[in-house]
Amino acid sequence: MLHDGKLVEIPLPRTRRFHQPAPPTAEFPPDPGYLLRTDQERELPEQTPEHLRDPRPAW
Repeated sequence: MLHDGKLVEIPLPRTRRFHQPAPPTAEFPPDPGYLLRTDQERELPEQTPEHLRDPRPAW
């Protein structure tokens, strides 16, 4: 969603964004992660610690 002229992510109900660890070099494109539903009866993956995520914006 655009908010004040910037692209921002709006949280969706019953979802959570999960992030992969950062790629080994900057030659790989940034990864925005993926959304998983939290209202289903399945185990969610462990979240990657913030210090191991890619800090580059994906959009």
